[in-house]
Amino acid sequence: MFKEKVFELLNLNLSKVVFKDDSISYKNILDSDIHPAIKNYIKAEIKLLFSRDKSIIKKKSVFNYESSKIDFLFNQLFDELIKITKLTSDELNNLFLQAISFNLSHLIKPNWSLKKLIFNDKKSVSKNDFLFLIDYAYFFPYQKSILIKYFNKLNNSSIDVEKFDDVIIKIDKKLFDENKQGILKDFFNSCSDFINNSEEEHLSVDPILAFLTNKNLDADLAKLRDYIDNNQIIKISFDELQKVLIDKVDEDESNQSDFIVDSAENENIFREEENSEEKISDSVSDNKDEIQIKSIEIGENLSLFDEEELDSKEDNSLIEKDKTLSIPISSDNLNFTPENKSVKSNRTAADLFEFLTRKEINRIQDNLFNSDSEDFIIVIEKLISSDSYTDSLIVLDKVVKSYQINEDSKELFTLKLALQKFFESS
Repeated sequence: MFKEKVFELLNLNLSKVVFKDDSISYKNILDSDIHPAIKNYIKAEIKLLFSRDKSIIKKKSVFNYESSKIDFLFNQLFDELIKITKLTSDELNNLFLQAISFNLSHLIKPNWSLKKLIFNDKKSVSKNDFLFLIDYAYFFPYQKSILIKYFNKLNNSSIDVEKFDDVIIKIDKKLFDENKQGILKDFFNSCSDFINNSEEEHLSVDPILAFLTNKNLDADLAKLRDYIDNNQIIKISFDELQKVLIDKVDEDESNQSDFIVDSAENENIFREEENSEEKISDSVSDNKDEIQIKSIEIGENLSLFDEEELDSKEDNSLIEKDKTLSIPISSDNLNFTPENKSVKSNRTAADLFEFLTRKEINRIQDNLFNSDSEDFIIVIEKLISSDSYTDSLIVLDKVVKSYQINEDSKELFTLKLALQKFFESS
């Protein structure tokens, strides 16, 4: 079933792109009406490829590239490259095939496929590689967000696969204990959107069984199998599913339409006491925003990487190419305590740009700083070197007066919002 579905989705999405002379640019692909899961895959893929090119340039050059302004100019170069770099129909076919294969795998076997994508057959990966690879993930954004925040706080340059296993299991236990119905609703809607490509009320039982198996929900798996056998069904509606898997107590305690993980109320989401020491502590307490899942549209991708050196600022690790998905799961309980290494003196403009889109960055530079990239970078670095969001607004107020910026400017509001998110995450 799943193999047939891959090629069905492949043909559907290929029909939504328009070739000119048997080629198409990355930008035109991203501007097309293909599924957002595939767009997410392509964005993550080209970011990685561009990062690899930058690594090669920096490694072989005699010049010093460690500058915020150079990082910003590289971002502009990236925007231009995706406009002029083109793929043939065969190349696009292969890219879509990889994306859809992973999307389907990640949807029904989220933990297994995510670990395979990040670690392949390695025992550990660098933190830098981890952040690049997890960016491919489109499904289950609440899980992705917690993983990023947690491992960003670890005082390690690499991440072990056993440690990843341990954390992802704890995430599942905590979230399923408190938000089981919401997670199942999100999964069901995502499956319906991606697999059925419609708003059909019934979903095949196969992906649901695979999902419950991957999440180690043995009791729920047994309940659903009994229901399937007794009623001789191959499809099920969400109403039926929740009657089988959701107890009355669970139903009363959870919101049926939304799944919300409030980090303020989950200060110690992975707290575990052993020998009076905390082995795993808060992973989301710095995030003041709620992670809210409604009916998420689906997506992800299986990326095949060349065995090549990234040679980033942080490490020289490898990301390997592999078309298989077959890594055994291990979940040893290891001791580790995350530690926040945010150092004000190490902040660069690029850190703030993480909270802005390319279009927003360009508009802020053009409309607030008269397209002067040097002034723009200088101001940004002054803002993020402040001790707090409030202090940065004081600095920004002086800039507004100096540059005679309209205080009602949309770009100014966007910049303030990005600053707020930056300081909340620091």
